[in-house]
Amino acid sequence: MSFYQPASQAMIADVVKPEHRSHVYSIFYMMINIAVVIGPIIGALVFNNYTSQTLIAIVLADLLLLILLTKFGRETAPLALNPELRQAQRQKKIGTVLLEQLKNYKLIFTDKVFFLYIVAGVIISQSFMQLDLLFPLYITEVIGDASIFSLQLTGEQLFGVIVSINGFCVALLTVFFTRIMSRYREKLVFMNSSFLYGVAILLFGISTGPWGAILAIILFSFAELMTVGIQQNFVAKIAPDDKRAMYFSAAGLRYTLGKVIAPFAITLSTFVGYFATFATIAVLAVISGFIYFHMYSLYEKQNRAKA
Repeated sequence: MSFYQPASQAMIADVVKPEHRSHVYSIFYMMINIAVVIGPIIGALVFNNYTSQTLIAIVLADLLLLILLTKFGRETAPLALNPELRQAQRQKKIGTVLLEQLKNYKLIFTDKVFFLYIVAGVIISQSFMQLDLLFPLYITEVIGDASIFSLQLTGEQLFGVIVSINGFCVALLTVFFTRIMSRYREKLVFMNSSFLYGVAILLFGISTGPWGAILAIILFSFAELMTVGIQQNFVAKIAPDDKRAMYFSAAGLRYTLGKVIAPFAITLSTFVGYFATFATIAVLAVISGFIYFHMYSLYEKQNRAKA
């Protein structure tokens, strides 16, 4: 996945017109989430009774995808499409290529706009990663057993409902939200998405019943949907044509670093309690919103200077 994601996102930027990229990225994101929802359901139904057959079917599906990509896929990277540059690249030694890659990454992080994008992304990632970390603990330990429409649920079952609501919101509303958000300035969309994350996290931290948690996860899902497609489109806009895959790869650091830092929220909750922890994460989300605002202001200033 770490190889596939940057290359696929760069390919979309190569072949899709700028005005349509956000829409295409949103469809791409929606299909991944549909697969995430459907895959475990199919696996739960067939894996235990048909383990070998399921694994063989997965391998055959991957081979079919490989054949289709080989037969119908075409190269889109500007570097690969230039015969002279491609030949020069082939003649380079591995050490030279790795050294150039390191220099390119250094160049990427001297891009102030992109650096701010990474910083804000790492901070905001603390919010949505709590869906798998702090949320289940809070639901089982604080909210506990609950009743929804006369249906009795344990804390674990309620968490399953919460995750399902998030998954279905993302799977069903991604394209719709992207179309709506494309009407507004990206700067305001990014900033308000971060603010909405903060509101949702804080609401979750004060919820003592199932309905408060459900409302919080709906707002949480809306905050996620606001920037789907727009994020990748922004990276595609600021990245040089011959370094798009590298920019997309570096943009993945938002989630990589976020995964390293996010579990500290659990440790923090043992010292200061759940509410203070949720409030801290909410404040971080708001801070990321202001960083996004500053990032876009700098980006717009650079564009005016070039014009």
